[in-house]
Amino acid sequence: MIEPYFLYSLAPILFALGMVWYFKIANKYQIIDKPNGRSSHIKPTVRGGGIIFVLAMLLVALLQGFDLPYFVIGFFGISLISFLDDIKEVSKRWRLGIQLISLTLLIYEITQGDLEWWQWGLFVILAMSCVNFYNFMDGVNGITAFYSLVFLGFCLYLQQTGELVVAEELIVIPILAVLVFSFFNARKKALCFAGDVGSISLAFLVVYLVGLLCWQHQDFVYIWMLGIYGVDAILTIIQRIILGQNILQGHRLHLYQLMANEGAMPHIRVSAIYAMLQAVLNLFILGYLVPHEFDPVLLNIVMALFFISVYTPIKYGFGKKVERGVKNHGKPQSVAG
Repeated sequence: MIEPYFLYSLAPILFALGMVWYFKIANKYQIIDKPNGRSSHIKPTVRGGGIIFVLAMLLVALLQGFDLPYFVIGFFGISLISFLDDIKEVSKRWRLGIQLISLTLLIYEITQGDLEWWQWGLFVILAMSCVNFYNFMDGVNGITAFYSLVFLGFCLYLQQTGELVVAEELIVIPILAVLVFSFFNARKKALCFAGDVGSISLAFLVVYLVGLLCWQHQDFVYIWMLGIYGVDAILTIIQRIILGQNILQGHRLHLYQLMANEGAMPHIRVSAIYAMLQAVLNLFILGYLVPHEFDPVLLNIVMALFFISVYTPIKYGFGKKVERGVKNHGKPQSVAG
């Protein structure tokens, strides 16, 4: 039996070697993200570097003896279709179909099927929304890495205190993979992007952990551990609907995109702001909301209204500031790599 601390020391080396090996494959087969009008980068960059998270989960599965069969099958299913989409665009029907199957398996793993028929539909919709929101938010260097480190770090704390019943390696090994990935991505000029395989596979793990917390405690307050991403994603979708835009098409209207692209704010700073805001929110959730056991409906309404009242004027004000800058000085340039 391998000692955990020896494994935790060895894993980053394996992940780093895996990244170097993947770079050779990606360059050979042109798995490259070329900039376009919706991009936040200006140079061709290796896409699909998030395959390191799949390697991490393979290691976890081998260590656990596939103790979470439905989770594992769902994870590798959704990761495979996402990686194929990184290589060559896969039809929406196939992608959504595999996501639906994979997330249904994830929910079964969490609940062991102990749900009413209507709960299945509700939880699948929530899970699919969270996975795709996570993917939408993966648009600037470091944001997926920093945000995921904050979430997984808090999950590790809850696991150590016994408030989250899950194997330690299911959190620690992905954290190590994200740290290695950060070396290649969280920089002014990223060496690689996570790609769909990275953001969606990480999102699958994140949804599993937050879903497990909600299920084990029978409390949806833990969903706010994804609150910063959720607010930006949902309110941007509402904004696009109001503007009459097709929400299935790419865009640059998220607040983080305005900050990084039109506002020319360094990507790493934007990513750090999002991660720090979520860390502060998590401290508030675990330190105040969880112990006081507020009425869940009232709590979610109050939280939603609070974030709407804060987010909307900030985004509006930032947009106006960008408009004035463009008018006075011309179109600002992205600082992306």
